Amino acid sequence: MTDFAPLTLIIDGNNLAHYLFCIPSGQKLTSDLDRKLVQHLSGWLEENRAVQLQIDLCLDYDPGDVRCPANIRLLSGHPYSADDIILHQVTACRWSGKPFLVISNDESLMDAVTEAGGSGLTVFEFVRLPGRDHPRFLAPRDLPRPILSPQTSQRVNAVSAFAHAIQ
Repeated sequence: MTDFAPLTLIIDGNNLAHYLFCIPSGQKLTSDLDRKLVQHLSGWLEENRAVQLQIDLCLDYDPGDVRCPANIRLLSGHPYSADDIILHQVTACRWSGKPFLVISNDESLMDAVTEAGGSGLTVFEFVRLPGRDHPRFLAPRDLPRPILSPQTSQRVNAVSAFAHAIQ
């Protein structure tokens, strides 16, 4: 991670909710489950507030009126799928030099993320204990290190050199 940009977790919200809440495949999510998902992720971010993290929670549908803290963004938009939005976010992060990880169980999506120069982990790896009421997520220190683009690495080296020079 860098000193100038938080690590962005680009999460496939559909995959996460289905696994976390043990929802059968094909069953639609409800606004209540969307709120609960945001609540659990908000709690995890609060528990780990010493680590700079941003969550882009990508959905296949409009979640309606779900309030999010500043460090969680709900991203959706018909006619685009969550996969389309995730790949767009990957491109935006790579272009801007922001560190990111994608979290999804979709193998073809993760192949596309890797082809685009990104990395990530599965929902199964991210969720330590699924459950509707008290799920547990991977500790930020145990997240894989994101792949930094060449321009990001150059910026990190320049910032480090500058910080060292002024000490």
